Amino acid sequence: MDCYERPEYLRTVLKEVYKEDYKSVLDDIKLELEKLVDIEKETERFFKIMES
Repeated sequence: MDCYERPEYLRTVLKEVYKEDYKSVLDDIKLELEKLVDIEKETERFFKIMES
């Protein structure tokens, strides 16, 4: 959660550690975050149905 609230810290570390592969790592993070959005939508739909 800290990385989400302060992405500049994560960026600094990832750029230092991965150097040339930073863009690839960033692409992987984007894909994972998209999955979380999908899960959030499904969770919302699930509870909407369950609570009706």
